[in-house]
Amino acid sequence: MTAHPTADQNADTVADAVFGAIERGDMEALSTLWADDIEVWHSNDGVVQDKAQNLAVLGWMIKQTETIEYRDIIRDLTAAGFAQRHVLALTFDGGRTADLPVAIFVTVRDGQVTRIDEYVDSAHVAAAFSG
Repeated sequence: MTAHPTADQNADTVADAVFGAIERGDMEALSTLWADDIEVWHSNDGVVQDKAQNLAVLGWMIKQTETIEYRDIIRDLTAAGFAQRHVLALTFDGGRTADLPVAIFVTVRDGQVTRIDEYVDSAHVAAAFSG
């Protein structure tokens, strides 16, 4: 008899896959993890992005950086998916670094992310990408 993962295990597995793909710069993997009808909202601009828009922004971020690492991860599984706090540690050309504290709330359905609400300080984002 094959055991089926619980919703919590599924969300945890999806979370690990999402952050691993971003760290590796694997846009193909991200595209499969994002549901076609995903909505991604960011506190710094209040805009809701669709799948294509969000993948374009993530692709841009990956191209702007030498390395991306998620540190100090605190993840809580929820009925709908997961909530996570982390530090997004970026390294740019020339060795310049930036750390962005982030909190996200993620909805997972059938092994894909359907909604992300991301809370990040706009001043941290501006400082990170202005250098």
